[in-house]
Amino acid sequence: MKKKILPVAIAFTAIVFAACDNKPVVTTERETVSTEPVKTYQEIVKSEETTDTFNVALYETKYTFKYLIKINFKGIEATDSLRIPNLGYEPQPEIKQGEVSPSCIIGFLDDKKQFMEGNEVLFKDNQLLYHPLKSYDVSDEK
Repeated sequence: MKKKILPVAIAFTAIVFAACDNKPVVTTERETVSTEPVKTYQEIVKSEETTDTFNVALYETKYTFKYLIKINFKGIEATDSLRIPNLGYEPQPEIKQGEVSPSCIIGFLDDKKQFMEGNEVLFKDNQLLYHPLKSYDVSDEK
């Protein structure tokens, strides 16, 4: 009798584990918030008179899908926030070089590790500019 039940028990256990979604649950709030930047971008800008560093850094906040952006260039400091949509996995913020100098694009990596643009930071005509390029939303369509 035991020999007949064992294969059934093993098959049942395998089906139960296969049916369960083993993805870890991502909470909306962090237990600990790091004080170190998650991502940074620096670009050295040289002119005849000075050499300046264009700095953009992303910091964790209490909320898992929200990051603090700190920008610094030529004595101008600015802060803003970046919201990453909850795609069911730990967010992966990213900063890439922009098309003009100095500039960068802030965004995140999707589940296929492709960069998803969010906001652009640039210095133009003696102004520090920050503007959205794209926005994302997640819905539960059925």
